[in-house]
Amino acid sequence: MKRAYAFAAVVAALAVGVPSALAVPAVPTLTSTPASPANGNNPVLSGTTDPGVTVDVYSASCPGGTSAGTTTADSAGAFQVSVSVADDTRTDFFATATDASGPSACSTVLTYVEDSTDPDTTLVPVPATTGPSVSFTFSGSDAGSGVSHFECSLNGTSFTTCTSPTNYSNLSGGPNTFQVRAVDAAGNFDPTPASQTWIVDTVSPNVTFTAKPPTLTNQRSATFAFVADKTPSTFECSLDGAPFTTCSSPQIYSGLANGVHTVAVHANWLGLIGPPSQYAWTVDLVAPQTTIGSGPPAASTSAAATFTFAANEQSTFTCRLDGAGPVPCTSPKSYAGLGDGAHTFSVQGVDRAGNVDSTPASYAWQISGVGPPTQDLRPPANVTRIKRNVGYRVLQLRWRRPSDADFDHVAVFLSTKKGVAPRTLVYSGKKQSYLKRRFQNGLYYRYLVVSYDRADNASGGRSTVIPPSALLRSPRNGQVVRSAPVLRWTPVRKATFYNVQLYYRGAKVLSAWPQRARQALKRQWSYSGRAYGLGKGVYSWYVWPGFGPRAKGRYGQLLGQGSFRVR
Repeated sequence: MKRAYAFAAVVAALAVGVPSALAVPAVPTLTSTPASPANGNNPVLSGTTDPGVTVDVYSASCPGGTSAGTTTADSAGAFQVSVSVADDTRTDFFATATDASGPSACSTVLTYVEDSTDPDTTLVPVPATTGPSVSFTFSGSDAGSGVSHFECSLNGTSFTTCTSPTNYSNLSGGPNTFQVRAVDAAGNFDPTPASQTWIVDTVSPNVTFTAKPPTLTNQRSATFAFVADKTPSTFECSLDGAPFTTCSSPQIYSGLANGVHTVAVHANWLGLIGPPSQYAWTVDLVAPQTTIGSGPPAASTSAAATFTFAANEQSTFTCRLDGAGPVPCTSPKSYAGLGDGAHTFSVQGVDRAGNVDSTPASYAWQISGVGPPTQDLRPPANVTRIKRNVGYRVLQLRWRRPSDADFDHVAVFLSTKKGVAPRTLVYSGKKQSYLKRRFQNGLYYRYLVVSYDRADNASGGRSTVIPPSALLRSPRNGQVVRSAPVLRWTPVRKATFYNVQLYYRGAKVLSAWPQRARQALKRQWSYSGRAYGLGKGVYSWYVWPGFGPRAKGRYGQLLGQGSFRVR
C-alpha cells in the first residue's frame, strides 16, 4: 500500500508542474570569447542551461577533469566563466549543471586553442629591375593555428588582404617597395613582413639590326639579325606593312618581289613594347636595256669608229670588240687603227643592283680600203692559277699574271646570279690579288679576272665561283644522305655559339643553338611544340654565328646556307 501511494504522489506532482526528484538540469552549452583559435590566455566561456543552477567547468576530461571555474546561471539560464590557459596550448573544456536533483550530464567538449606564435612569410624575389608590370609569389608557415591569409602593402600603403600571386601593372618608374605578411587563424601576423625593393624601368626597349641586306640588291631573299637593348626580350616582325607576328633573330625572308620592301621589328620586354625599328631596301630584279645610239656606217672606209650608247636606267657599261674580253667603257667609245674586214661591237649595261643586260646591244660593220690594222689588237693571255680563300666576312682571290711583255693590269668583275656573266667591276689594278673585307657570306658569287695589255686589249678572263655553302663543310651542298647527318661548318673566331635553322618545303622545322661548329640531326625531334621526323626530300639549312652571352641574342651575318636530300 505504501509503494502505490508514493507512486501516485509523484504522478500527481508532475501533473501540477512540481519538479520531480528525478529531473536533473539541462546539459549546458559552451562557447568561448574570443572564438578559438585565439591569442588570449583568459577566454570567457559562456553558455545556457536551466535558470539558477550551479555550473561547473572542467578541463581535460569530464567527469574527473580539473576544475576550471564555477558560477550560477542567471534567471534566463545564461552563464559566463573566465578561465586561464597557457601560451600555445590546446585545452578541452566541459561543463555540468547541478541543482537539488543532482548534476547534469557533461556538455559537448569545447576545444580552445591558444596561439601566441607569429607566422613566417616567404617571398620569391623578382628581378632587381622590371618593367611596369610585375607579379609577386609568396607563401607562409605557422606552427600554431596555421596560415589563414596574407596582407600586402605597396610603397608604404596600408596592408590589405591579398593572394599569391599578386599582380601590379602601370607602376611608376624608379624604386618601389613591396611587403607581404602572413596572418594565422588566431589573428597573429608576421611582425617582420617579407619585403623587396626593386627598380621599375619604364623606358621602352629599342631594336638594333646587326645584319641586313644592302639597300639595293638583286637577291630575292634577305636575312636579318637584330637585338634589343633590354634582355630578355621577345620580338614581333612585320614585312611590308603586314600585321606584326612573333619572330626571332635571325629572320629569313624569301621569294621577295621586285620593288621596295620594309621590315619592322619591335621588342617586348616584360610587357613593355618598344617602338618598331624599320629597315627599307629595294629588290631590283629587272636588268637594264642597252641601246646603241650611233656608230660608223655599215660599210666604212675609215680605220676609226666611234659609238654612242645608253641604257634605260642608271648603269655602267662594258664594251667588247670583235669577241675580245669585256672592257669597262663610257659613251662615246672610240677605236682607231682598225684594219680591213668585218668587225663587231657590243655593249652591255650593268645597273646599280648588279643586273646585267642579257642581250647586249650589238653592231656589225665592214671596213675596206685601209689595209691591215695599225694598232695592236691582240689580247694578252689570261691570268693563271687563280685561287680563292674564303673566310667569315672576308674573301681573297689570288692569281698569276700572264707572261705577255705588254701586260698592264687586271680587272675583276662580279655576278651574284647564276647564269649571268660577271660584269660588275669590283677591282682594277696591277696587283695579283683581290681582297674583299665585309664580305657577305651565304650568297652566290662568280668572279671573272680579265687581263689587259697597254693597248687595253682584254683577255677572255678566268672565272671562279664562291657558292653560298662555301663555309659549310658537311653534308656537301646537294648531297644525298640516307641517315640523319651531322651538320658541320667552319668555326668563326670569337663566336660563343651558333644558330642553326633547318627548313623543309619552305617551313622552319628546327632551330638549335650549339656552342661548337656542329649539330647532329636526329630521326625524330620536337620544335616549337611540334614533333618532326626526318622524312624524304630536300632540306635547306642556314648557320649564323652568335657573339657574347646567348641570352643577349647578338648574331652576326649569315655564315652560309646549303641543302641536302634525304632518301
